[in-house]
Amino acid sequence: MALGLYLATMAPGLTWAHDAADGGELAAAAWTLGIPHPPGHPTYVLLAHLFTRLPLGGVATRTNLFSALCAAATVALVTYVLPRSGRRWVAAVAAGLALASAPLLWSQATVTEVHTLNGLFTAVLLALSVLRAPQQSLCQAVAVGWVWGLGLGNHPTLLLCGPLVARALGRSGKRWAAGAAGLVLGLGIY
Repeated sequence: MALGLYLATMAPGLTWAHDAADGGELAAAAWTLGIPHPPGHPTYVLLAHLFTRLPLGGVATRTNLFSALCAAATVALVTYVLPRSGRRWVAAVAAGLALASAPLLWSQATVTEVHTLNGLFTAVLLALSVLRAPQQSLCQAVAVGWVWGLGLGNHPTLLLCGPLVARALGRSGKRWAAGAAGLVLGLGIY
């Protein structure tokens, strides 16, 4: 449902609406595998580059589609995680609908920008934090660090997810070391 909403209202190409002033620069960087303004957003550029190869519309339309898919995946993941964290499914669906129609997310889901991918990384870290196994393996800890590192390669504001990462890693020093190794791997995107 969220994806349908975003596709129906998606900008057909470049726009400066919804604070998408970086849209042209990001679409060009994704198309050419270039480097936009600092911090460079390498994770965004590489993932959006895959969408620039789709045989439909112009490059900006394709990167707008990438934003719409990231936003819809964020909504879906949050809606999936909430009942598994002890919330009622009705509350999870209501939260998903509220998130999907939130003006800030909706506005970013229709233009070329890095923010919906940032939301998706946040949702993945939330899922890893909430759904972690009681006896989390070292591989899971590496995955948590890796996802965080890749997310930081999209936008440095993902540093604010540190508490989610700490919750996902638990109290084991070995898991923290494995998470740090994963973080270094993820930051290798730079």
